[in-house]
Amino acid sequence: MAPWVLAEEELAGSVLELGSGSGAMAAEFLERFPTLTLNATDFDPRMVEVARSRLAGFGGRASAEAADATNLHFADASFDGVIAFGMLHHVGQWELALSEAARVLKPGGLLLAGDFVEFPGLVAVERATGNPGVRPVRWNELEPALRQLPLTRVHAQRTARIAFHLRATRA
Repeated sequence: MAPWVLAEEELAGSVLELGSGSGAMAAEFLERFPTLTLNATDFDPRMVEVARSRLAGFGGRASAEAADATNLHFADASFDGVIAFGMLHHVGQWELALSEAARVLKPGGLLLAGDFVEFPGLVAVERATGNPGVRPVRWNELEPALRQLPLTRVHAQRTARIAFHLRATRA
């Protein structure tokens, strides 16, 4: 997934990953960019433990901790980059997660995200369960949400009928 996520982007400095799950992508990024430091976060404490184990070999370059993407405990302007892939649909308030991502980015920092958009299976789950934790990003809601954030050079693109890729810089 990393080639699709990154395209031609280079990650540098300190990066926060939202919704890292098992840490598989975090490990791939750390291997690809040897000067990168990465803080992998997830809401599920069990996933954090799996990520910690997977990232242990990277020493001080990697950490994993529990965090709520809609209420991050990090200070403003803490990271050179924030990445979030395949997790926004798990966040009932994905707009708030993107706002928090922008808040913790340093000026000039890079936001990279990608997820499903209006994926029929997710929409069906959302309708059937009324679960606020499963809310796919709707394409017509993404651009207005992004306009509310302190971001520049925003590029959001549907990369497939059911997915999108986002790249933006913190103003």
